[in-house]
Amino acid sequence: MDPSGLQFCAYYSNYAWGAVQRGYRVDAGGRLSTFDHSAGPQAPLQAGQWISRADLEALTGDRVSFKESLAADELERWRRLGSRAAVQEPGEPRSICADAGTYAYAVLVPEGEGFRIRFVYQTGDWRRIPAPADAEELKGLMVQRALRHQIAFELVPGGPNWCSGM
Repeated sequence: MDPSGLQFCAYYSNYAWGAVQRGYRVDAGGRLSTFDHSAGPQAPLQAGQWISRADLEALTGDRVSFKESLAADELERWRRLGSRAAVQEPGEPRSICADAGTYAYAVLVPEGEGFRIRFVYQTGDWRRIPAPADAEELKGLMVQRALRHQIAFELVPGGPNWCSGM
């Protein structure tokens, strides 16, 4: 796998008290943009799903806000970890919360005219823990960006925050 085309996405969706779909996407050039697609069609990302470039743009292209560019060495680190993490899905999902929604952290692997979605980590109502060590490290990097851009929240400092995206 050529890691230079990998993209990354952190995505929160919840439909318990209204529709919420927001997150961030890191494109192949390392540009991180946040998005809020809460008013659009409800289409949460699914592990293993193939998504066309046009559908990905429609999902993450509504109300986009550029936030930062990853430094070249950091982008290379994400790519290295992502290329290893993308070959194995996290473990089986288990129910841990109610009405927390879904926080998904994914590597978008180029495939044809679109991407194959490979989950690195999922939490919220259902939790799937990373399997390989590379996925655990990438999960940490992605969660830190989700916290920085208010996609995930630390509700219990130093404690288990699985229901809030950590």
